[in-house]
Amino acid sequence: MATDKEQLHQLGRFTFNVRQYTLRDNHTGSVQPLTSITTRILRTLCTHKNGVVRRDVLIHQIWGGKVDRDSASRRLDVFVHKLRGYIQSDPSLRIQTLRGIGLKLVEENAEK
Repeated sequence: MATDKEQLHQLGRFTFNVRQYTLRDNHTGSVQPLTSITTRILRTLCTHKNGVVRRDVLIHQIWGGKVDRDSASRRLDVFVHKLRGYIQSDPSLRIQTLRGIGLKLVEENAEK
């Protein structure tokens, strides 16, 4: 069973609630509902905040081992693009693509 700490992640001005599939902007009070896939991607990136998550690891966690790698990679890019749009209002927070390697959720001035 996950603890409250594992269910709620503070990301800059946002609170990410894994259980409720939401991303709340603490400055405006707006709540962005997330899909199960965007939730799983963001949860994995939060677990490795300021660290690299390999693309193949993300793809395997989201779609399993029986998918077309190219198709899954393109789908991953679409979902990451959506997540970037959700967090763009906070300049201290970004999802960085490390070409040929993976993704990194970067939070400036975050405690490591």
